[in-house]
Amino acid sequence: MPCNIYIYIGLFTAIIGFTMYFLAKRLPVNPFVGFRIGYTYSSRRLWVKYNKLAGLTVGFIGLVMVALALIIDSAIILTIVFLSLITIDTVFLSVMASREAEEILGREAYRVEKALPTVYKPTRIHPIRPSAFKLILMILPSILSLLASLFLVEYMPDRIPTHFNIYGLPDSYQSLEDFLYITLPLFIGLEFIGLLFVFIEKHNPLIFYKPGVPKRVVVNFLYNIGIMFSWLLFLSLIDIEYYSINNRHIINYALFNVLYITFVSYALIKGLLIWKRWMKGRSF
Repeated sequence: MPCNIYIYIGLFTAIIGFTMYFLAKRLPVNPFVGFRIGYTYSSRRLWVKYNKLAGLTVGFIGLVMVALALIIDSAIILTIVFLSLITIDTVFLSVMASREAEEILGREAYRVEKALPTVYKPTRIHPIRPSAFKLILMILPSILSLLASLFLVEYMPDRIPTHFNIYGLPDSYQSLEDFLYITLPLFIGLEFIGLLFVFIEKHNPLIFYKPGVPKRVVVNFLYNIGIMFSWLLFLSLIDIEYYSINNRHIINYALFNVLYITFVSYALIKGLLIWKRWMKGRSF
């Protein structure tokens, strides 16, 4: 039986990808639409080149997901495959872009230093490290999720609710085995997103560079997004496990909606402010 939701997701992804490929030359440089890593801001040529490559690969990923959705009926498996393909694609293109960008920046720094040896000295972009408190907030959700699940697993029934409608009533279920071996690891893995940002920033600090915006502003924004997202996942996971045992939510379901709306609102408003600041300070 085909997984209809991923047929639509695959088609949408393919349309977005191929559209980006064909419109790459017309796409203005911006921090929200396109292949938006610091390396692609090094030159207009890199921006166009890697938006075309990203559009092409994302388009084919969308077609692959459509094909898989016709033969696989598990939304969880398709979600893992989709996220894995997008991650691999992003990392691969980021590495390619970083090598080209470093060559361009290196040649430019050498040229300027040679012309003005006493005036200009090229400086390296250093990574922005999270505070100890933020680092703890990034790690805790995964640890607490694992410990809570280990404690609650013996009380869980064979049928676990994994999705709820707008009224807070379960409308999708999963076997306990699938929950423990697929859904639970996926939740815990996604809760490491904040640490993923830290790892990327440490090894490739130019990725989150946005011309015209202090790098600390952008990086701390991403750290905050990672922390908030991880804790929302933790609450969702605990609520699923608690509901499976007690047939009621751990907190009022309306409060969950408020928390998610708050998270989305923060991401949109803060992202818009960064975008406006970037538009004023961009150089090309």
